Parts: sequence; structure tokens; C-alpha cells
Amino acid sequence: MIVKPYFRPTAIIPVITLASILFTHWASAALLEEVIVTAQKRQQDAQDVGISISSFSNAQMRSLGVTDAADLADLTSGVTINMEYGTAPLFAIRGVSVNDFAATTPPAAAVYLDGVYKASNINSGPQMFDMERVEILKGPQGTLWGRNTTGGAISITSVKPSQESDGFIEVGYGTHDHIQVEGAFGAGLTDNLSTRLSFRYMESDGAFNSVTNDEHGALDNVALRGQFLLETGNFTGQLIAHYAQDKGEIEPTVAYILGSCSPAAGIVTTIGGVPVAGDPEHPSCGNSTKATNPFDDTVQTDWDSDKNNKFYGVTVKLDWDIGNNVSIHSTSAYDGFERLDGLDFEGTSTIYGRQIYDQEFDQFSQELRLEGQLENGFWLLGYYFDDSEVKDPANLTPVGAAYDTIPPDFNAVLTGAPLQPGDGSSSYFGGFPFDLETFQETTVHAAFAHVEYGVVENLRFIGGVRYEDESKKGRHADLAALPGAGPVNDAIGVAFGGNRAEQETSYEDVSWKVGLNYLPTADMMLYGTYSVGVKSGGTDQAFAGFNNPPFGKETLKALEGGIKWDVTDNFRFNASAYWYDYEDMVQRFSVYITNEFGDPVGAERLDNVEAADVYGLDLELTFAPAEGLEFLVTATFLDTEVDDKVASAGIIDSDGSGGPSAGDTIVSIDGNELPFAPDVSITGVARYLMQLDNDYSVSMQMSVSHTSDHFISIENVPFEEQDHTKLSAHVALMGPGDRWSLSVTGTNLTNEFHAINGFPSALGGRGYYINTPRTVIGRLSYNFF
Repeated sequence: MIVKPYFRPTAIIPVITLASILFTHWASAALLEEVIVTAQKRQQDAQDVGISISSFSNAQMRSLGVTDAADLADLTSGVTINMEYGTAPLFAIRGVSVNDFAATTPPAAAVYLDGVYKASNINSGPQMFDMERVEILKGPQGTLWGRNTTGGAISITSVKPSQESDGFIEVGYGTHDHIQVEGAFGAGLTDNLSTRLSFRYMESDGAFNSVTNDEHGALDNVALRGQFLLETGNFTGQLIAHYAQDKGEIEPTVAYILGSCSPAAGIVTTIGGVPVAGDPEHPSCGNSTKATNPFDDTVQTDWDSDKNNKFYGVTVKLDWDIGNNVSIHSTSAYDGFERLDGLDFEGTSTIYGRQIYDQEFDQFSQELRLEGQLENGFWLLGYYFDDSEVKDPANLTPVGAAYDTIPPDFNAVLTGAPLQPGDGSSSYFGGFPFDLETFQETTVHAAFAHVEYGVVENLRFIGGVRYEDESKKGRHADLAALPGAGPVNDAIGVAFGGNRAEQETSYEDVSWKVGLNYLPTADMMLYGTYSVGVKSGGTDQAFAGFNNPPFGKETLKALEGGIKWDVTDNFRFNASAYWYDYEDMVQRFSVYITNEFGDPVGAERLDNVEAADVYGLDLELTFAPAEGLEFLVTATFLDTEVDDKVASAGIIDSDGSGGPSAGDTIVSIDGNELPFAPDVSITGVARYLMQLDNDYSVSMQMSVSHTSDHFISIENVPFEEQDHTKLSAHVALMGPGDRWSLSVTGTNLTNEFHAINGFPSALGGRGYYINTPRTVIGRLSYNFF
């Protein structure tokens, strides 16, 4: 009898084919290349660090068509990057964020540029060009990176000078007459000294139109960076100077009015009793049934807020190797900005709520580290000092109806003489405009330590602790300007004094972390950490005149476990599961308060919320099944819930009056979801690089990002619960040796619109920023040398 083999040769072929795919290394796999990071203040392969990291090298970003921070959100799940302030990205990581627009409010996900902490979110974006790498560190990073990293940290490293002459120039043109020019040039000046100069210029007509066909959201900014690098046998010194100017426009806002709408036309008729113009085809109001949707590229607001913002700074980095595997590192930095811009925070066609910022910011920081290598470990001791000041001497905040709409008799009561028609150059709050004057100084001293040690073979202990002493002192006043007697009116006079107050707070914080890294094989790492991060407290300077009480520090305790596994040369799998105990988190929400005249008014407050729980899972899969073909898929699953039985963070304004009335309802936030915390977020990238004749090549890339229903405020307004899916594409033709490239990039190809940020308001509605519509940009790039 002939016995047939159980395994036929034809059955083995697919297995052999799969094995050959998995174990064959493709040189063109850009997404699988090694990325060196400094997440633990020293250079390491990202796969060797027991932290959930999304990292991108310069080569990867150029291959993928990444040109700014917003592009990274399409490649990284669980991370929201809002660019509504243009050069001031706001990061939310795993639902941890502080949604605030004040220059004095530090973010929950801190930004570091070349190792320098950006104390204000306003100046965190202008230098995001000519980047060597970007690291998004997820989870608390307080021990090494300091306070205000409860959500994580974003570390951006500029391309350094080198002895090799190199450089590039890139010119782009796209929709909305978008023009972009970016370049860099570097070379060695002597055997030990090298330099590099980088620049970027962008302008556009704006991606949004008003109902009067005026364009909004124009870009007009320029940024420069100059560097010198001195390298000797045991010493390295780096000098970085940067400057940027932004003369574009603030992104427009749209209004969503819960009351005072015409049901038939769906347009605003009144706000707080003030008549408002409307447009039936592009309404600036809606209701809880979502009968109208104001989110498209046409907006009601007719006020262009031209910016004139300047950013500047100098960084000095010194590194000494003093022998015996011990080194000293120093980073000294000065950063500053001057901000002059405004915000139409109601987004309607009337003069109802506009804020003007006239701010100055200065920050000096110093970090010293002593580091040493052990036979089986690494240790670090450090000291950090930071002193920053924010001055806002003329924060004009007119809110309400134009003077022309105020009855003359009412003005007579205030001024003794009625305001004449045509003099309504400003607005009123409770009958008149007012100024907010603020000043805040923050001083921080910190000491920190970090250690890594191999306990046994393949098992490494990680530990760190940081002590910080922070003090804040500020003063503020609201100066009510009567018609004919204030700086916002045609006549010049002295405004009378309202609330004046000085506040001083101090905090002593301890962040710490313990963890284990276990390597069962050379290509797999299992890690587990428990860490505690702290975000500092302070005072609400954005609405300082309302005598808001100081808010306390927030604390996040995180338990996380994960795996980093290079299954083969062409297949990588990373995953992490985590639980956050989020205590006293800082959020902005709407309240009714009593002003200095005893009148109930709607306002906003930056304050602590009792607690929240966060459960999450991050997945990342990178696969290169064939030469030139590669895929990247990331996914984040979140479950968040607020636990606060006391605080009420919102009011349903039943009649749109902007003040308390019988039908109003206090809204509890207990059981709500955190803002910017979608249950599911997924990103996917498919890229194919094809070699052509004569050393030419072409790359084709498609990317998709999906974000499930989520809220953008802790009040969980039903209208904010929007999911969206965006599609982008990037095609590039590269010349011989990659000396030049011609590319076309399209983002948001399906032209989806949704709210990306907003500000709760008890003035009868809410103002929102919306995402950028479809854009297509062509670029020509040439590499020198």
C-alpha cells in the first residue's frame, strides 16, 4: 500500500513564501528604520526604551511628506494636535489635555525644542521645521522632563550642523494661493567648528470665506534658525539662535447658538436680545437636534484678526566628557515672544465678543546634568531652574452689543450724555467695555535623579524621582471703560477701576517612576512602569478680572505595561495597556458669576475637577511584505470617565439671555468623558516606492485617520460629539541619488468638516474652531551636495 504524505509539497510553498517575506530585509523600508531618541536624556534606539513612543526621523518625515506638527496626528493614534492658533499647536495625548488659550496656562503635554521647555503653548510651534526628529512620549514624563507632562512630552530636535557640506531648498505652491519656501545650508568652517542656517516662509490667502466673500485664516510667517557647533576631543558646544514673525490671521470661529434662532430659516435672530444678521444658507446657529450644521468653509464672522507676533530665543548647550565614563551637560536658554492678535470668540456677524491680546513673554531656563555609565547600568543627577514672566497690559475684552444698540437713556445713566449713533466702535459687557490687565511670574527650582540597572541577565530596573519647588505671583485688574472715557473709544480718557487683586501661590511637587524592562529575546522587550506626574496649579489670568480663585495642581498616577517586538526585519509589533488615576485635573468650563456691580454674568473658569479614570490600549503594527511596499497601522482604544459629585461645569441657558433665568439647568459633569478622548482612533499608511530606469524612483502613499465620536469640552455638549475620517495622499518623483524631488500632497481629500476646539460660554452660545478644508500642495525640492 502506498501511503500519501500528510504534507504535500504544494502545501509547503505558501509557508516558504511567507517565511521568505517575513525574514527578507528590504532596504527601502523607511517606516522600519531605526530611530534614535533621547526620551531618557541619552541616545537610544526607540525599541530599547520602556516607554510608549511615536518617533519620526528626518528621513521618515521627508519620505512621508510631513511638514508640520499637524501632519503627525495622521500618523499617530491617541494624539490630537490642534493648530487653530497657527503657530501654537495644542497637544492632547490619550485624552489628557488642558484646553485653554491663555499664555499663562501651561499645557498638559509639554513641548521641548532642542531640550528646552516651552513654558507657554503660544511659542511652541514657530520652529517646527528642518527637524532631525520628533518624539511623542506618551504617559507622565515628570522625572526627567519636569512638571506639566502629565499627558506626555513632545521633544523636537533640530538638524545639527556637521563638517559635511549639505543643505536643501524646497518651494511649494497649493490651494488658497499657498506659497511655502523652506531651506537649510550647513558646512564646516574649521576642523572643529561648523554652522547651519535654516529658514521657512509661508503665506496663503486663507482657507475660509465669510458670507461677504472676505477670506479668513491667511498665513504670513517667516522663521529663521542659526547654529554653530564646536567639537573637540572631550567637549561639545552648540549655540542656537532663532527668530520668527507671524503676521497672518487667527483662524475664524463659528457660532453654535442653543437659543434665539429662527426655526424656519435656522438663522440667528438675537443673542441676549441683540439683533444679529444671519444667512439661511450658512447659518451660524444650531440646536440640540442638530437641525443646522455651521461647520463648513463659509463663516459668519466678518472680523479679521491680523496678527503681529514675534518669537525669539537663544540656546547654549555644553557637554563635557570628564573621564571615567562620567559627563556633564548644561543647557541654558532664553525664550521670548511679543503677541498682538485677537479672537472673535462668539463667531457671529455682530460685534458681540472680541478679545485682543497684547502680551509679552520672557523665559530663562537652566538645566545641569551629571551622568555616568556603569558596567551594567546608567545613572543621572540633575538640577533645573526656570523663571518666566507674562505681561498683558492692554487685554481689551469688549463683550456684548454695539453701543449703537444701547438706548440713549441707559448711556446717560452711565456717562451723563447719550452716545450718538455711529460712535459704536466697540462693545459692552453689562453696558460698557473693559480692559483686563494681568501680570504673572513663575519661578521653578527642581532636583532630579534617574537610574537604570541590570538586576539579572535580560532584566533591567528603571527608577527616577524629581522634586520641584514652584512659586507663582501675579496681579490683575479689570478696568471698566465708559463711553467717551476709555482707550477703546474714539475719545481718550481714563477708565475707572474695577476689581484689582494680587495672587500668590506656591507648590512643592514630587514626581517619581519605577519600572522593569525584560528581554526574553534579543528582538523583544516587555516593560512595566508605575509613574506619578504633576501639572502645576496657578491662577486664571485669561479671565482674571472675575476674581477667580487659584486652582491647585493636578496629579496623574499611571500603571502601564507593554511590548516592543521586532518579529522579523520586516515586521514590527508594539502594544501598551494602561490605567490612569487622574486627580484634580485642570479644565476650563462655563459658570455664572456675580460681577463687581452685583450683576449675574456668564463667564469661564479654569479650575480643578475632582478625578477621572482612564483605561486604554495602544497598538502599532509596521509591515513591509515586499520590496518597496510597507504599511503602518496604529490604533488607540480609550475609556474615560469623570468622577466629580460636587462640581457643576456648565449651564443650559434656556432662553439664550446670557444670564440666569427660571428655566436654566445646572449640568453635572459626573460620569462625563474627558475632552479629546475618542473611544477609538485609528491611523493607517500604505506606501510604495518603485525604482525606475536611470536611478529615478517614485513613491506613492495613501493615509487615512479615523476618530470616533468624542467631545471637545468636559461639559460633553451633545453637538460636539462628532466622528470623522480623513484621507490624505502623497506622490513624489525622485531624481538620481535623490538629488531632487517633485511631489504633490493632498490632505483632507474628502473635505470633511468638524469642530476641532471651542470655548464654553454662558453668553447664549459657544464658539468653535473648525478644521482646515481640503488642501493640495505641490513641492519641488533640491538637495545640495
